[in-house]
Amino acid sequence: MKAIRSIITAFCMFSRIPMPEIEWKDDNMRFMLAAFPLVGVFVGFAAVLFLWISEKFAIPMLVRGAGLLILPLLITGGIHMDGFADVTDALSSHAPMEKKRAILKDPHAGAFAIIGVCAVSILNFACLSSFEISKESACLLFAVYVFSRAGSGICSILFPGSGEQGLLSSFRKSADKKFSLIVLFLWLVLISGFSVYVCGFYALLLPAVLVLTGAYLYRLSKKEFGGMSGDLSGWYLTVSECAMTIMLLVWEGVR
Repeated sequence: MKAIRSIITAFCMFSRIPMPEIEWKDDNMRFMLAAFPLVGVFVGFAAVLFLWISEKFAIPMLVRGAGLLILPLLITGGIHMDGFADVTDALSSHAPMEKKRAILKDPHAGAFAIIGVCAVSILNFACLSSFEISKESACLLFAVYVFSRAGSGICSILFPGSGEQGLLSSFRKSADKKFSLIVLFLWLVLISGFSVYVCGFYALLLPAVLVLTGAYLYRLSKKEFGGMSGDLSGWYLTVSECAMTIMLLVWEGVR
């Protein structure tokens, strides 16, 4: 039952999918981060279904790209893009660390946040409009959404926190860290194996990008913010998804 409650809590926190009402307490968040990739599974299946519809009804590629861009935002409510916007705003301020932390807490969106969201959305739109629809590309697109959430969960647990109170500190405090890390790494292994089986070894470009962006996040979080936060987790998920979508096009070129 704890596992089921943790899954429900994960969907309540990281998506807009209707779920049964559940009490927000530590016991129900124990395995929430381990269940985080399941939200990616749902987003991935929705994206693959949309790809199938696009091919079936010959939907123009620009409309397909727009649909694939908006679909995850509709399912998740844009919670991760919000973190990306806050971090972009803070980094663009070039202010001392304490000021950057204050900007993360500011509910207002600055000019640089809007510019950053527009830039990453245009890049994602271009990539999602460009690749050819095939069994292999659908598999890799599905993997992107699971990889990003497994990686975000791992970074949220492993990387040092900033020491400030927030959602991430609550998740870390409540989580069964050892079990969650094992499950999250299993997600990476299973999805990597599935991707290689369907698409060949070039599919390992995706987890390679995930690791590289994770290494950059580690440096960024310590140097600029003094540790991890929920906003940085959202920034990482957004950036890693965009980078892996670019790699999807690279995979098409080298396969």
